Amino acid sequence: MTTPHPSKDKIVHDYNTRFVFCRQGQHRWPHPDSWHWRVTLGLRRKPLEYRLNLECETCGTVAIDKIDAHTGEKSRTYRWPDGYRIPSDADVSRVDLRLEMLHRIAGTAEVVEKKAAGQ
Repeated sequence: MTTPHPSKDKIVHDYNTRFVFCRQGQHRWPHPDSWHWRVTLGLRRKPLEYRLNLECETCGTVAIDKIDAHTGEKSRTYRWPDGYRIPSDADVSRVDLRLEMLHRIAGTAEVVEKKAAGQ
């Protein structure tokens, strides 16, 4: 028997703010000047594959890129920090996290009055 998850509202409410920012929008990867590439060499020391690990500056998620040295094809896998993953059956969407972000930080938003057409 599986243990039920807390309600979607509770999961979203309790979710780490750093994770909310990245999940609702996009990770903040380091500037390319700081990237450190590793290369796998084959016979005759010819490059086979390049590898790059990028760590999000906001939440700590690591993206692991592998690029084939001959075709340029890239694959990406992720290593997530503890607490980042939300079970898929919890039915939490990017929209839910976006609304939670607004709830947490939009209280300081600048108020802009919408003018009626023709004014």
